[in-house]
Amino acid sequence: IERAKELLFKAESLKEYAMHLKVETAGELHLGVIPTIAPYLLPMFLMKFTEAYPDLKVYIKEMLTGDIISKLKSGELDVGLLATPLSDHTLEERVLYYEEFYAYGSTGKQKKNKLLLPKEIDLNQLWLLEEGHCMRNQVFNLCELKKKDIHSDKLHYEAGSIETLINLVDNSHGITIVPYLATLLLKPAQQQQLQQFADPKPVREVSLVTMKNFPRKKLLDNLFASITGIVPPFMKASGKKQVASIDDILD
Repeated sequence: IERAKELLFKAESLKEYAMHLKVETAGELHLGVIPTIAPYLLPMFLMKFTEAYPDLKVYIKEMLTGDIISKLKSGELDVGLLATPLSDHTLEERVLYYEEFYAYGSTGKQKKNKLLLPKEIDLNQLWLLEEGHCMRNQVFNLCELKKKDIHSDKLHYEAGSIETLINLVDNSHGITIVPYLATLLLKPAQQQQLQQFADPKPVREVSLVTMKNFPRKKLLDNLFASITGIVPPFMKASGKKQVASIDDILD
């Protein structure tokens, strides 16, 4: 079955490669995007991208990292837009940017202009995304936690979106971790609840991911250029930053 899938994928790739030679960016693009990236990044570049390539039909679906990887391998998706590194030798990762994480809410030791250390976060005041989100794993790895470190006698809640986490902090106090692009949508009063981490700044690496034998290189180049063209320059270099691992942590 796996061999048959591989052959079908290669056959489809030949058709795509023929189109790639004939027309620079046309046909269909099936793009999978993780939910913690989609609402912030897509509105920044998508309209201009589709206007620039009118012969291209773009199909986008939000899904978790594991589902994107699975559908890339089955040929149902062309490209994934997600946090890396994935440590999968069958996939090719093209890094777009490094996105800094911020603490949002009361750390319990918060002082104006003070840089935060992960160990200063009160773990029992920390709101988290639900299982399956790679950013949940990144927060655990950032704070050097294990799942058993988080406990509460009164309330157990795992959110499905960053917006829900922010609303929970606003209305129920506590703290959460948010990526830079999400902070751009915060109101002025909410901006006052943000706090930077000390160096090395914790970041997530965001990449375009394809199968290694993906044939439509020009399409990938154009998508890459469209995204990197709207990202602030300071996000494009890793610098003095610590890339948060998306690997799952043990109980």
